Amino acid sequence: MAKQELRNKLDYINSLRGIAVLLVIFTHAPLYVKTIELGEDMRGIIADASRGVQLFYVLSAFTLFYSLNARKSEDGHRWIDFFIRRLFRIGPLWWLSIFGYLYLRSQYHFSITNILCNILFIQGFNPLYINSIVIGGWSIAVEMTFYLMIPAFYKICSNLNRTAICFFWIYIAGRITTFILKTTHSPISPAFKDFLFYYLPNQLPIFLFGFALFHIIIRKDTKLQASGLLHIAMSILLAFSFWKDWFTTQCALIFPMVWIVSAAPQIPIWNNRVLQYIGRISFSLYLVHFSAIQLVKSMGWLDAYTNPWIHFASRYLLITLIAIIFSTVTYYLVEKPGISLGNKIVDLLDNRSRQ
Repeated sequence: MAKQELRNKLDYINSLRGIAVLLVIFTHAPLYVKTIELGEDMRGIIADASRGVQLFYVLSAFTLFYSLNARKSEDGHRWIDFFIRRLFRIGPLWWLSIFGYLYLRSQYHFSITNILCNILFIQGFNPLYINSIVIGGWSIAVEMTFYLMIPAFYKICSNLNRTAICFFWIYIAGRITTFILKTTHSPISPAFKDFLFYYLPNQLPIFLFGFALFHIIIRKDTKLQASGLLHIAMSILLAFSFWKDWFTTQCALIFPMVWIVSAAPQIPIWNNRVLQYIGRISFSLYLVHFSAIQLVKSMGWLDAYTNPWIHFASRYLLITLIAIIFSTVTYYLVEKPGISLGNKIVDLLDNRSRQ
């Protein structure tokens, strides 16, 4: 499949990425603001908007399976090429962000070990490092570790039925792991409690929603055997009844949302050029929007507003605007050159292998 055709088919995915990052900014915009004045219901909405990160995960899994499927006949070095592309897609801006936040947060002390773990994308294995230097960097640790598992998932989750079965066992494994860690770390500190939410075993099942959507939307595979239906039923029973897992329940709602958008991508409210552009720069937006929050706070531009609703709305809009400006710069100066370099390395290695 031609690259341009692939991009055109994924326009609505970029719009969904735009929605995802706008949700993340929405949940972080009230930092340094007394949200209690907005009321309990609004505070709940602001907190739930953080599921934008999990929307990113679903879209990531979907597009990875999509691109791997589109490139499966190109050459015999698919996985080497995959890892190179992923490293140069994420790495350059991530490494720049580490040093940027070390400067912006110079009042804090970060150990050399912490910095090295972040540079190597392994901060997700340490409760003290997982979300330390780059605010929100925990999700990058989860994403990069997930990439290492893609070859196995691509083989195991080869159809919708197998994906449903895999989801159940990944979900069970994650819950058991969390139970063991809670038992062995009692009493649980606030930092360790956050770690148990951020870490890979808690987030991994969400990626499988993306695999399932790939099979349904792209492969038109809607067949579920009795084994798949049984595992789905057991997953629902555990999540809704036994464990009362509100987080996974919320994330499950992402599944029909993406499916609906894919069925009607022509509707402008959820697929338009503005959202598509925001989606294209969404990785930059995710990493730099905290700097926009700090800038708005330090400059005190909105301190004159006493109405909490006007203060929050204007703050959200201003932070988003500043973050988009910053992200446009980092996208064209860092992200795109990194992606281009990764593709050039892949092409060079492929050309040499054919000689």
